[in-house]
Amino acid sequence: MAIFSLNLRSIGRSTQKAPFSAAAALRYIGRKTAATVMVGEHMPTCMPGNTKAAEAWFRAQENADRRNARVADRIIIALPLELDHAAQVEAVTMFMHRLGNGRVPWAAGLHNGPKDVHNPHAHLLVRDRDITTGKRMIGLSEKNATNTVRAIWAAVCNEALRTAGVAVRIDHRSNKQRVLDLIPGVHVGQKLPRMPTPPEGEETRMTINKKINAANAATEAARAMRESAHNMAIGIAEALADERSARLAAETELGEERKRRKAAESKLQLFVHEATQQIRNLRDLIGEARGYVRALSTRVSPSKIKPSWLDNDTWQVFQGVLRFRPTATGSGGIERGALPTIKRQNER
Repeated sequence: MAIFSLNLRSIGRSTQKAPFSAAAALRYIGRKTAATVMVGEHMPTCMPGNTKAAEAWFRAQENADRRNARVADRIIIALPLELDHAAQVEAVTMFMHRLGNGRVPWAAGLHNGPKDVHNPHAHLLVRDRDITTGKRMIGLSEKNATNTVRAIWAAVCNEALRTAGVAVRIDHRSNKQRVLDLIPGVHVGQKLPRMPTPPEGEETRMTINKKINAANAATEAARAMRESAHNMAIGIAEALADERSARLAAETELGEERKRRKAAESKLQLFVHEATQQIRNLRDLIGEARGYVRALSTRVSPSKIKPSWLDNDTWQVFQGVLRFRPTATGSGGIERGALPTIKRQNER
């Protein structure tokens, strides 16, 4: 599984244990028994087992530096097991391009052969000098430079894993920064598994790591259970919220329906009231009409009975018509006895 591991150390002219430590480090990095491939830029080409030209170049650079100069920086990074050889080489090259913007000399040896099949890693030797101006480009001696280098490698490595279609990712932050309740492991190294078995009762780094891994596995299982319970609780809360919203919406719709029904009932009551009033008026008109007919049948002059449904002007005209009767000379008059009489129905 891909892990994050990055170690950064400087090689200073006045702080190194022996002169030309950078050249010696390059010789160690490129030894034929460990390095499967050598890559680099802006310095003599290196090959596994053949780094003499590059060593001479580093010795010349050290001789040209001031006494307290920083000759080079050494970086060791763990390579993901999930990446093949070509992807690992590309990741290391991309890392250096981003770190130095393609303007600093560097050399790297990948140790991913049979001896390191379970521990693939890369050694990088970087001279932080611009190839044109000779000024520092990366600033590896600056404060928080290590965190910057770690973040760049994590980003490049995760991009390579994503391109390869691998779901696993690495993180350069500590467990504390990631708010993880996990116990940090101890470094084992490649030589420790081949060392003789220690005396009984004495724990080695491997046994300590096994206990740490077991404890971390239990912690991760508990965390997964907590997350599952938390997600379940969130799901239940969301379901209850949805149900509450649906119930409120239904109650609102029911209230609106009640308002509409009440308005319809009010309209219906008003219509019934108006219809009842019209029926009463019609009954009154029928009663008056019957009275008028009754008056005519009893030979009472209709002119003396004014129906309520006639206005005054119409009634005056009607009375004038009743009074007028044409004569032979054209003048007219009407007498009460001249009107035709209507016999009662029972007299016929």
